[in-house]
Amino acid sequence: KFRDAGLNESECASASTFHDSVAPSASLLSFIGFPAPNVTNTNLINLSLLSNGDPFEMKISSNGICVGGTWETYSVLKADFPVANLNSLNQISIKFRDQATNESACISQTFTHDDMPPEVPLLTLITGAGANPSQFASPIFQVTNLRVGDQLFLYGDGTCTSPLYFQTMATTQTFFFPTLSGDGNYQYFARIQDSATNWLECYG
Repeated sequence: KFRDAGLNESECASASTFHDSVAPSASLLSFIGFPAPNVTNTNLINLSLLSNGDPFEMKISSNGICVGGTWETYSVLKADFPVANLNSLNQISIKFRDQATNESACISQTFTHDDMPPEVPLLTLITGAGANPSQFASPIFQVTNLRVGDQLFLYGDGTCTSPLYFQTMATTQTFFFPTLSGDGNYQYFARIQDSATNWLECYG
């Protein structure tokens, strides 16, 4: 309250404030809808976010140290965040702050963007003997130039509709033992789908 030289007193006025020095926590940053863990072929990604405490805003950056980006209203979902480095390794980081501008720690996740088709596999005939090594009753092919996680489909014709062989690759090569139905010429074709769901279409 206040008073003047004549000792006349004003009404009583009051105000209150709340002191807050506790920052919210950065609890979760994960990717939604990736075809394989931390791998995608899309240029816009969806993020799942979580902060414990009293988050008011968040800042997402295309690096691992929360540099750059702009503060925006807190949400548990960030849709259509642009990928910074196409066909390369990326790192996303996030931090949160409350209305008192106390900031959380920075957390980050890495992922790989890949929208390129798989490499062409190499099929090499590795068994047989004689003047014409392409003539075998029981041929064996070595399939190389693959990546771990690739799904390999092998076919007996150029339509690539009914696979003779399928394998999810745990190594970079495998062996194929085709069953022959009699004398004749045989040709084999491959399709490959990588972990980012990119396809190498029918190749023979």
